[in-house]
Amino acid sequence: MELKQPKPQSYVQLVMRSRETLVNLTRNVKCLLDNLLDHGYFSPEDSEIVLQFSTRADQASSDSYEMRSAPWIYSSVRQILDLVQSKGEEAAECFIYVLYKVPEAYFDLNPWLSEINFQPSEQIQSLHIRNNDPVTLYSKKLKQELCSDSKFVKSYSLEEELMLQETYVNGVMELISDRNENMGQLNDLGSLFDDIGVINEEGETTFIYGDAGMGKTLLIQKLQNMWAKGECYTNVKFFFRFRCRTFVFFNTDTVLSLKDLLFRYNCHPDHDPDEVFRYILTFPETVMFTFDGFDEMHSSFDLNNIPEVSLPSDTIHPAALFSIC
Repeated sequence: MELKQPKPQSYVQLVMRSRETLVNLTRNVKCLLDNLLDHGYFSPEDSEIVLQFSTRADQASSDSYEMRSAPWIYSSVRQILDLVQSKGEEAAECFIYVLYKVPEAYFDLNPWLSEINFQPSEQIQSLHIRNNDPVTLYSKKLKQELCSDSKFVKSYSLEEELMLQETYVNGVMELISDRNENMGQLNDLGSLFDDIGVINEEGETTFIYGDAGMGKTLLIQKLQNMWAKGECYTNVKFFFRFRCRTFVFFNTDTVLSLKDLLFRYNCHPDHDPDEVFRYILTFPETVMFTFDGFDEMHSSFDLNNIPEVSLPSDTIHPAALFSIC
């Protein structure tokens, strides 16, 4: 008896059936266009049509904030889907492959990709997919800035800058539980934030304390440098560093949003900061904060009287934001 081979999946039909989902959840048009153009599935004329395409119906229709703020995205995605369907199976598979390879840009589509159990062909897997997503670009920018800023150590006694690599020496650190119990020594910085190093499991907060001059600031600088070089914490996409003395200089009537605090006192995203911030809110586990000099934070703001923050866009005193982070 001859066994029938399973019928190959039609990616064109899959795109057609999933049109509503793809239109509603696809936000990054540029990444799709650039990759489809790079590999010859779209022509420059196709790309121009997509970017210029807009309909009055889209501009007038919905009451939702997302539709009002960027109606052209929905029109552009519809036009991309129309072109992909007209260009055949390879173009449709490449379209899905871009969604699959750039999860930072299309994280809303992760459930859909899991549902369809996408398995790209060898031909499509050989394609180099360019990741120009704002989230990835901002993560790279943070790494470049931290790598540059943490390269040198300022010497107070010699009034000159020394190389971190030549200055830093591993210190002896002891792990102390929330009950002030000694849990042994820490092997290396790489294990500082693992399951043993975390003493506040709900907040995933690690406190580093010791006498003045023991190298706490240098240790934090070393952490920043290691992350920026990709030597540790590869699951962390964003590393935000703050000096607590900064909070001393805010007036009592100063208010900021969380987005302002992150992007104003670290480097600012060059592309689509709203989308970067949305990713941060969706995946807070990919974010690391360091606060250097906690004992230097002397604010007249009453931290015991913090108003409830209902939305990330709400503004509040920076010291209150500090306590929330």
